Amino acid sequence: MIGCPIRVIADACNCSHDVIERRYKAQLIEGRTEGQVRALGKIYHKGVINGEYKSLELYALNVCHWSTRPQVAVVTNVVQTAIPQSPQEIKARLVELQKVITAEAMRQNDAPQLANG
Repeated sequence: MIGCPIRVIADACNCSHDVIERRYKAQLIEGRTEGQVRALGKIYHKGVINGEYKSLELYALNVCHWSTRPQVAVVTNVVQTAIPQSPQEIKARLVELQKVITAEAMRQNDAPQLANG
């Protein structure tokens, strides 16, 4: 039953999952850790020492926390096209905007109105 989940071991022994976990938790952890060390050792030997690509990739994914997904860079370009305006039209819009902003500031501050120059 090496490598089996606790539930499978419990079914084979005709007992509850909790019984196996409660009574044999230390042995289960020790066995699982020993198995992981052996598996990583074999993957290391095949991948790093022998140069087998798939084992090296598996080692890098699990031990070095690499990813098989490529890094993605997202570039967003925003292009705005403005309607051509004469300098007089631009000045008129800026004056309008100034009046709206001043009115809103006065409303929020309840301050006396400033003279426009």
